[in-house]
Amino acid sequence: MLQYDIKLGMEVRDIITGYKGIVMGITCYLNGCVSIGVQKQKLEKGAAEIPKWVWIDVQQLEILKRKSVLESSSSISAGALVGGPQPEPKNPNQTPR
Repeated sequence: MLQYDIKLGMEVRDIITGYKGIVMGITCYLNGCVSIGVQKQKLEKGAAEIPKWVWIDVQQLEILKRKSVLESSSSISAGALVGGPQPEPKNPNQTPR
């Protein structure tokens, strides 16, 4: 399996095209190929929509900033970034057993 140091939230650059952005997704395929979803950090001048992700092979990317954009955001707590099992909500109309 291919080893790579790229993590979600890092800033990367495609060494072929120069495309720069933030790592938004990482996909590992059965055949060993690893594709990285990269999204520009800023809107183009006059753009009305958020830029779409570009999927790039991991071998074409260089890391520009190792610190994740999520680490530098004080408005996002670490607990809000993960899913998984949650406590069952309590029904206020249910009588205790």
